[in-house]
Amino acid sequence: VLGTSALAWGLALPAAAHAQCAPDPTTANGTTTCTGTDADGVRVTTRDTALIVANGATVSNTGAPAIAVDVPRPSFAPYSTNTLTVLGAVSAPGQTAIVVNSGALNSSSYYSTQQTALTVGAGGSVTGATALTLLQSPGNPNGTVSVSLDNAGTVTGTGGIALLANTVSTAQGYPNLLTSFSTITNRAGASILGGIVGQVSTLANAGSIDGGAGSALDTTIGYGPTVTNAEVCPGAMVKYLVVNMRVSGFVCFHHARFKGREKTGYTNSSDF
Repeated sequence: VLGTSALAWGLALPAAAHAQCAPDPTTANGTTTCTGTDADGVRVTTRDTALIVANGATVSNTGAPAIAVDVPRPSFAPYSTNTLTVLGAVSAPGQTAIVVNSGALNSSSYYSTQQTALTVGAGGSVTGATALTLLQSPGNPNGTVSVSLDNAGTVTGTGGIALLANTVSTAQGYPNLLTSFSTITNRAGASILGGIVGQVSTLANAGSIDGGAGSALDTTIGYGPTVTNAEVCPGAMVKYLVVNMRVSGFVCFHHARFKGREKTGYTNSSDF
């Protein structure tokens, strides 16, 4: 199981952007729009905020994520729902490009839930050592993070993993998976370059998911997803699977290992 230091990310969040994202700091129930070039990243620290990286805009950072969702939780509002829309480019060389944290807890709170919807439009791109990582914030042992991804562009993890949701807490005395992808939609012509690691509820793929030398989809840490692929090969292709999954419809892949069983070619639900 791959691991990631939530503490390290929690302490290395990007500084507030000063020029091209406005308003910054973000506002609760508001919308921040990034245009032009922002080279020091942006943080979303308010509840129910939308962040838009406009067409032609670039948001980047060095040494920290380009976009960090890190919403503190007051005692009266343990839930936060945020949306991120990338129509331009988001990049963080050597770092996670986008990180979604569970958020710091109020001293009177016990848990929190962070929900984020990420949309990458056609022509949009998210690039980092990992493109998107879901993390537990320090001091929040029970907070959960759930992210949906709708990708019509390019999502790239140069380190081999594009999407990572494998944070496990043992605060209750047993392993508890706190992060998950509720849905991943990869549209026709879209690409996910790098593996998907962690719990996924539903994966709908009409594009390409390429894990490179590793697994394109590895859900062994959580329960398996329902996977649907467009019935076109190789246009809708998952390069390599190492999964514990339910299959519906028609799944195209180069090679798969399902509960120890090896298979090449393509499959449908009856094969599993």
